[in-house]
Amino acid sequence: MSVLFRLIAGERSRRRRRNRCLAAGIGLSWRPETVETVLAYLNREQIRATYAAVAAVVGICPSAMGRELGDRRPEASWVVNAVLGMPTGYKPHQTHPELLRTAEIIRSPVELSARMREGDPSPARDISL
Repeated sequence: MSVLFRLIAGERSRRRRRNRCLAAGIGLSWRPETVETVLAYLNREQIRATYAAVAAVVGICPSAMGRELGDRRPEASWVVNAVLGMPTGYKPHQTHPELLRTAEIIRSPVELSARMREGDPSPARDISL
């Protein structure tokens, strides 16, 4: 494989990843949140949300969520894998004791954003691309 071919293939791959990440926010309206704000909400309400839902609300790629969450700890264990409903790679002592209290999991960024805004009088800003 030539060096030029590898460079072109690498650039295409980077563009595809970037486009997938940007696509999560297209057409949705809300105020972008921080990871800390979302974690505070999930901990207060003791409800799980998927990596994809949280990533979209924060405005990052789902694959970057682990890095953004930082160390595995009970407060961050509310962000879970969509299929398993559990945080990826966490040991039992790293999860919140109430994690499985309910079967409910927020899977949609629109739902997560709306729930976080309940009771918040400030209007959402449109961040559509």
